[in-house]
Amino acid sequence: MPPAKPVRSRLDFSGFLADIVCPSLYRTFELHWSAVALRRMAAAALAIRLYEIDHGRRPEKFDDLVPKYLPAVPADPFAEDGRKITYLPKAEHPLLYSLNVDGKDDGGGYGLHESGSVDRKAGDLVFFLNGDRPEGECDWKEPDARKREQQPVKREAPSSPRGGPQSEVRTE
Repeated sequence: MPPAKPVRSRLDFSGFLADIVCPSLYRTFELHWSAVALRRMAAAALAIRLYEIDHGRRPEKFDDLVPKYLPAVPADPFAEDGRKITYLPKAEHPLLYSLNVDGKDDGGGYGLHESGSVDRKAGDLVFFLNGDRPEGECDWKEPDARKREQQPVKREAPSSPRGGPQSEVRTE
C-alpha cells in the first residue's frame, strides 16, 4: 500500500500567506517612517529659513532654533538610540539628514542615480537646504524650461470667406 499523502494544514497556508504579505507590510512601514523623517526635515528647513531671514545667516547649530523657531530639535525616526535629525550647515551642499532604513549613520552621505538625481535608498536620507542639491544630468526640468525648449508653433492668419484676411487695416 502506498504511503498516505500529508494533509495540507491551515498553518502551511498561513505561512505561505505571511511570506507574501510581510514584505509588503514591511515596505509600508519603511515608506511611513521615511515620510515622517522627510516631514520633520522639511519643518526644520523652514525654521532654518526663517532664522536666516531674521538674522541674515543660517544658524550654527540646531539648538539656536529652539524655542523661537522650533519647539524642539526633531527626533530621527530611524535612530534606535533616540538621536535627533542631523544638521550640516558647513557641508559642500548644506543639508539635514536622517539615518534611513538601515539605521546606519553615513555622516550625511548619499548616492546618486546615473541621471544625477539623489538615490533615496543609498546612504542617509538627505534634505538639501535651499534646493542646493548636487548638480548632474537630471530628467526633471522646471516647467518654464520645458516651454523654452519647445519650438514655436507657426500659425497662419485665418482667412475670411472672401479669401482675404479677416480684418483689414484701412487708411483713409
